[in-house]
Amino acid sequence: MQGNLQAAFAMFEKMLGRGLKADAVLFNTLLDGCVRHSGFELADALLEKMHDCSVKPTNFTTSIEVKMWGKRRQLDQAFAVVRAAAEDRSRRLDAQIGTCLVSACFLNQAP
Repeated sequence: MQGNLQAAFAMFEKMLGRGLKADAVLFNTLLDGCVRHSGFELADALLEKMHDCSVKPTNFTTSIEVKMWGKRRQLDQAFAVVRAAAEDRSRRLDAQIGTCLVSACFLNQAP
């Protein structure tokens, strides 16, 4: 981990240890930091913890996941995340997700 990402995760664990409930905004902030610093394994664990804490992903969560899979050179996973989000009838996907998907395609030189 680089920079303040390590401090952010220490604070996150401290908050959880004190019984504070994490919300989507907190998870998204940490996820975004992981992806920006290429902390992909940490991001994977964080997504699992988000699920375990019953925190529902938002469109911003999905856009971060798309960016992550694009940076990992796993474009098929980026599309899978978008398909899964589209199947959730309680959500309406936005242009930000589409933009991230297009960027992932460019990054991976996809036709």
